[in-house]
Amino acid sequence: MIRVLLVRSEADLEKALTEANKLLAFEGQKAALSDADDILGIWISESLDRGLRFSCQELAGSPLTAAQVKDELGDRLLDVYRSASLSGVWALSSLDGPALRGIESSAIKRKALMDQISRSVSRDPPSLEQGSFLPVFDSELPSQALKLDMEQLQREYPHFMRARALRYDRAQGIMPR
Repeated sequence: MIRVLLVRSEADLEKALTEANKLLAFEGQKAALSDADDILGIWISESLDRGLRFSCQELAGSPLTAAQVKDELGDRLLDVYRSASLSGVWALSSLDGPALRGIESSAIKRKALMDQISRSVSRDPPSLEQGSFLPVFDSELPSQALKLDMEQLQREYPHFMRARALRYDRAQGIMPR
């Protein structure tokens, strides 16, 4: 399972991080998170209700039939497992599905996530605000590995990627690197 923080706008990012970190700290005290629940990034989009367009629930309700969705995406599906949100400003969502099964590497999980986002956004009519992605890396990831992962993400998803990344530490939450 992976987690993604959805935020309505760049202006809401600082407040969303503060509040989401409080939620993560509370969940950590309750031992709700396992080591497999990687926080992989922040998706910034004006419309949170459309922010998880890569959910197979959303895709099944799209103009494509369920069979077309399955043919198009194959086994690379993700679905929202659970989500907590605050007043349409931010949502912290847990995702799971066949796209993640058997994958241990956060970098490969992040790529599966970005592939789904890219496919889903490409179905929407072009807009000025399609959303952008801030990757979140484990605080223990060596700087060189982080740099290589960022370069690859920027090369493969230049239309979504922000130039900066954040770090996640279980004790401190999501923070600048």
